[in-house]
Formats: sequence, structure tokens, C-alpha cells
Amino acid sequence: MTYVDEDGKVLYVETVEDGDTVLEIDAPEKDRRWAAHGVEFDFDRPVDRDIVLVATKTEDLKEGATLTVSLSAGHGHKIAVSLRYEGLEKPEDLILRDGEPKEFILPVGTAYQLTAAGAKEAVLTAQIWSDGVQQDDVKAENGESLTASGTVGAKENRVEFTRTELAPAPVKRAAPAVLIIAAAAAAAAAAAVIVSVRRKNKKK
Repeated sequence: MTYVDEDGKVLYVETVEDGDTVLEIDAPEKDRRWAAHGVEFDFDRPVDRDIVLVATKTEDLKEGATLTVSLSAGHGHKIAVSLRYEGLEKPEDLILRDGEPKEFILPVGTAYQLTAAGAKEAVLTAQIWSDGVQQDDVKAENGESLTASGTVGAKENRVEFTRTELAPAPVKRAAPAVLIIAAAAAAAAAAAVIVSVRRKNKKK
């Protein structure tokens, strides 16, 4: 966790274990609050990634909403996801694991883009929800990357990735050549026996 002033100067750095919370530190001035992406930070929320908090004037704080990103895949699968949104200098990379959602607090109205790495022999689908209403459903197959885009609404926002294994193509097995030759030889031998029996019957 990194604390900076409005000019980007680092004031404090705190190391915290994944899933723990951090202690609230007084902002450098009374009329300022610690904010991430312009939204006042909730110090009761567990931390699961690097976050930069900026000492922001209270009058400049923005209304925030939660964007939840999750993966449903089974078998312990995971995917690499890159998150981009307005005001972010460089993409935020994360690893999504099956059944372990990630939450982001972003200003309402923020446009975002999530790009997920594809997996061979699998279908990757993303359902995009904003204000509790499904907005889009995108899909990629067999190693293709998938991009999901949306805008943060004031209510429920989420992107649900689903990874589904492709069914293996049926394999056509040719009959072994040895068996074919053996069967042909057996049929020829049987025919020869029949012909021989018929010839003997004619001599009688």
C-alpha cells in the first residue's frame, strides 16, 4: 500500500498480507481524504493487490461503485486478466482463480476494458453486467484472447468469465492392415475348399 500526495510524492509505504486490512493513517491536511481512483478508500476492506492512495480534497472525491470480476471454470483453472480504465496510467494485471472474485471500487461512469488470455482446447465466455442488468455476452475459442468492455453503473456491476473445455474431436480408427489381409486370406481359403468339394461331387 502506497500513500502519495496530490503531486504523486510518496509519503508512506505499508506492506500488508493478502486479505488483511491496513490501519488508517491521517491525511496530511484536514480537508483531505485517502482515495483510490478518486473514490474515498474504505479501510475496512481487505487488500488483495497493490493500491496507491492519494490525499484528495473532499470536494474532489467521486461517487464510487463496485466492479466484481470472477471466473467459473472448475478443476482449479485460472486465467490472466488485464484491466484498463479511464485515469489508469498502465494496465492492472491480475490472476483470476475459479471461485475467487476480485473487487474494484471505481468512479461511477468509468469506462473499463478487461482482456483475458485464452486457453487452448477451451471456450472462454464473459457476461457483462451494469446496474444489475446484463449488457453483453462475448466469447472466444481455442486460445483466442477475449475482451470485455463496459461502464460502471451506480448499482451492481460485474464481469463473469466462464471457461469450458472443448469436446475432443472423435478419432477414426482404421482397421489394421494385417487383420484385413488375414480376413481376405481366410475367405479365399474357404472358397477354395468349397470349389474342391464341388469338383469331388461331380466326379461321383
